[in-house]
Amino acid sequence: MSWDSQLQELTTGTLHSFRDDLAAEGVPCAAGVYTIWDKEGSFLYVGRSDNLRKRLNDHASGRRSGDQFCIYVQDRLVLKTLKSENIEAISEAEESLDDRVKECVQAHLHYRFVEIADEIIVKKLEDYIKQSGLHIAVQPLLNPDD
Repeated sequence: MSWDSQLQELTTGTLHSFRDDLAAEGVPCAAGVYTIWDKEGSFLYVGRSDNLRKRLNDHASGRRSGDQFCIYVQDRLVLKTLKSENIEAISEAEESLDDRVKECVQAHLHYRFVEIADEIIVKKLEDYIKQSGLHIAVQPLLNPDD
């Protein structure tokens, strides 16, 4: 099966900021695949959802509970920026690690998406990207297919 147009859109299509309102950005409450990128243009993550707007809003919230992407952001991007005083404040509930993740996602990450009605195709496309990467021939940094 050829996914050239979807892969092209997920690689070079309009880049959206997590700071912006997803409804205003045209993100549908429908099934699809999305890619997440950092400010330098590195491909970080590929995901799928039966409700793109809800899933991307979940990621933008920074809440780690039930959101594997936010856990990856915490582990790979946020933890290395924390100083001992931040860790102490988080352990004393004076600061929130979820707030740190939210700040990172909204300040540094962007997404692209494609709506795809067929959920079987959605899963196959996500799996393909995890295994083979995008046109840039790179697997996602945070969730490659192991």
